[in-house]
Amino acid sequence: EPTVVSGREPFDGRANVTIEDENGRFLFESSYRNGTHILRGLPEETLFVSAHTRPHRLVREIPAGESDVEFDFTRGRSRLAGTVTMAGRPLPDFLVHAAPSDLSGLVVEARTTDSGHYDARGLSQGPHTVVTPTGHSFEVHVAGDTTFDIDLPPISLSGVVRAKETGRHLRGALVRLYRVETWSELREWAGINGEFRFDGLAAGEYAIYVTHTRFDDLRQRIHVVGHEVLELELMNKPQTD
Repeated sequence: EPTVVSGREPFDGRANVTIEDENGRFLFESSYRNGTHILRGLPEETLFVSAHTRPHRLVREIPAGESDVEFDFTRGRSRLAGTVTMAGRPLPDFLVHAAPSDLSGLVVEARTTDSGHYDARGLSQGPHTVVTPTGHSFEVHVAGDTTFDIDLPPISLSGVVRAKETGRHLRGALVRLYRVETWSELREWAGINGEFRFDGLAAGEYAIYVTHTRFDDLRQRIHVVGHEVLELELMNKPQTD
């Protein structure tokens, strides 16, 4: 029997559906309008299906040989809200993901305001896992309107990006930071003085990747335990005839 995937997307929008195998190889990607959809002829192996309709996301692991999987995108009626701080200081523009611990319902993402407040709506009731791109994870029971404040340790990474030959600050360099344990990604554009900063990090190993249109890429590993400061120097790309 072929693997069958069906789903109901919320509202009148569209949901982008992707299917991967155990090795992370894309097998299928498409976008569907509100309704029920069936995909046939998929390989009978363990698959990972995700569907996105911002700010909601649904993730499923389909065991090998399972032939009928239904994706229900109905919003829950519970809400999780609170404030994200680092050592008591509000963290603005910080992303929070809330998902049922058993992946039985929608994953909701919320970004903090200037005052550090986040508001994740449309959750189901029950145990949830709250995660951040910085590598933190928390368990919380959601029922109705639930308040959950997050205070992160003062762990951060900052620095400047320069041209190695001239020492000039490189405004607009793209700095990407990956937590090695999970490969979750944070990114920031270097400012007018080549400066960048990542706050609220979890302690551990990170890979930093810097790109700029006129310079060679830079890759570097770093162990972050407190407040780390880096000076990153990029080499000019070789001239071509």
